[in-house]
Amino acid sequence: MLSTKFPAAVLLAAAFAMPIAAMASSETAAIARYLNASSYAVAAMKNSASAAKTQNPGLADALEASLSYFDASRYEELMGEALDRQLTPGEVRELVGFTSSEAGRTVQPIFRMGTTRAEIAAAEKQIPARFKPAVDRFVTSAALSRALAAIESDEARAARQAYGEELMCAHFAKADGAALVRLKQMGKCPKV
Repeated sequence: MLSTKFPAAVLLAAAFAMPIAAMASSETAAIARYLNASSYAVAAMKNSASAAKTQNPGLADALEASLSYFDASRYEELMGEALDRQLTPGEVRELVGFTSSEAGRTVQPIFRMGTTRAEIAAAEKQIPARFKPAVDRFVTSAALSRALAAIESDEARAARQAYGEELMCAHFAKADGAALVRLKQMGKCPKV
C-alpha cells in the first residue's frame, strides 16, 4: 500500500468542498466536449502535480495517481452545468448549430491540435477555404466568448476543484486508508 506523507493541512488545501450539481443538458455537455474542456483540465492537474513536486512530493504523487480516476464524460457534465446556467438558450442553439455542422465537425480535430495562440493560428491555416467564413463567425461570436468565459468562471473553477477532490478521495480510498480517514475527519470525501 502506498504511504503518502503530508500533513492534514495539505490535505485540506488540496480538498475544496462544493456540492456537485445535477446533470447538464446533453447540448451543453457536448459544447464542453467540443471545446476540449476535459483535456485542459487534465493538463492543469498535471501542471499542479508538477509544481508540487519540489515542495511536496507526496502530494504531487497523489495528484498524479488521482488522474487515473478522471472521467472525461463526468467532467464534461460538470462544465455543461456551468454552461447551462451562464448561456442563453439562443447561445446554446448557436454553438450546437456550429459544432454539429459539417464545418464544425471538420475543424474540430484541427482546433484540438493546439493550445497556445501560435498553435491555434497554425492550425487555422489548415481549415478548408469553404469553411473559413463559418469558422470565422464561430470563433468571433459572442456565444463562443461567453462559453469560454463560463468554462473559466468562478463557478466552473469551483466545480473543477470539487471534482479534483473526488479524484483524490477515490485515490486515497484505494491507496492510503489513513489519509482517507484524516480527510473524512475534516469533513471531506463524504461519498467514499
